[in-house]
Amino acid sequence: MVVLSAGSRGEMFPGFSQEESDQFYEAWTKSQADLTQVSQNSEQIIAEESGHNIQEDDPDLVIDAIRQVVEAARTGSRL
Repeated sequence: MVVLSAGSRGEMFPGFSQEESDQFYEAWTKSQADLTQVSQNSEQIIAEESGHNIQEDDPDLVIDAIRQVVEAARTGSRL
């Protein structure tokens, strides 16, 4: 499993104070990292230049992640 996470914070929590946004962002960041614990063969990739819509901001990264997962599934290898 590959967890693709936004690396560009942007305006993730509009309408909230800076303090609230920071707290949400910290919880969100932890939850993204925690997702890698769902599988024994997983990794997290931070899309440094992307916000929430990674498929639009960095489609090549999404394609590469899909290819990595398919290859690992075919060969039984680690990510």
